[in-house]
Amino acid sequence: KNIKLWGFKKYTFIKDYLESSSLYLMTSFEESFGLVVIEAMSYGIPCIAFDSAKGILDVIDNSNGYLISNRNLKEYSNTILKYLNITNKEKKVLSKNARATANKYSFNNVKKEYLQFITKEIKEKNKNTKIAKNRIL
Repeated sequence: KNIKLWGFKKYTFIKDYLESSSLYLMTSFEESFGLVVIEAMSYGIPCIAFDSAKGILDVIDNSNGYLISNRNLKEYSNTILKYLNITNKEKKVLSKNARATANKYSFNNVKKEYLQFITKEIKEKNKNTKIAKNRIL
C-alpha cells in the first residue's frame, strides 16, 4: 500500500525525493558497489543493507547506517524499527556521517586518489627502468 515502483525518473524527481527521505533501504542481496547508496548518503540519508552485498562493505559502517548479517529479514525489519525509534540527535549524527562518507567518493576526491596512484606507479616504473639500465651498463 505504501510502496511505489516509479520506473525511470529524471534527476530532479530523484533529488526532490531524496531530499524528503530519512532512510534508504538497500534490499539487494548482492551488489558490486552500490553507487545508489553513496547517492543517498550525499543527501545525508543513512542506509540499511545486507552484508552479503559485498561492495557495500566499503561504504556502510555503524557510523552512517546499518549492515544486516546473513540476509536476515527479521534483523532487517527490526533495524528499521530501531532507526525509527532513535532520537533526532542520533539521526543527525548518522546523517552527518553519511554525508561525510559520500564526500569521500566525490569527483574531486576520487580524481585526487587516481592521480596519486598513477603518479606513484609512473615513479615506480621509472625507478625500475633506471635500475635495469644501470645493470646493463
